[in-house]
Amino acid sequence: MKRLLLLFCLTSFGILFVQAQSVNLPNECKKILDKRFQSWKMAEIEPGIIEYFQRERSFEQPNLIKGDWNGDGKTDYAVLLENKNKAEDKIIVVLMRSKGSYKNYILDAADCLMSVKKGKKDFDLAAKKSFRYKNDAIFSYFWEKAGSSYVFEKGKFRAIGTSD
Repeated sequence: MKRLLLLFCLTSFGILFVQAQSVNLPNECKKILDKRFQSWKMAEIEPGIIEYFQRERSFEQPNLIKGDWNGDGKTDYAVLLENKNKAEDKIIVVLMRSKGSYKNYILDAADCLMSVKKGKKDFDLAAKKSFRYKNDAIFSYFWEKAGSSYVFEKGKFRAIGTSD
């Protein structure tokens, strides 16, 4: 009985720990999405992708990530949305901290999002050369197919094909 109780406590703590690491969107960001993206909702994610994130990337969700996209030291967010009436239509809404509020950017989307940390080495498929991320980046991924990394440069996002 004591072992069962201990197992229950450890399991409960583990679940709480994983949930505590998940990304929470600030209320100000939620209000922006509710006001400006009324015909959109958080994208529903395929079960295989969810399982991968639970196992390998418990610090983020496949439809909501955070990072410092522009290198200003403030937390920014990227949200994968799907059209309420046409689920195959998806966009990424980036909410970047700017002068006390959030500025939003809309990017092309795939099946899920992942954050890429500043300093990570990657390969630009088009330029055929390696590079390091100068800031955190947003990786939009067609599951087990291909993906692009979005980097913020000169006031806008640029897509770099980094996976095929």
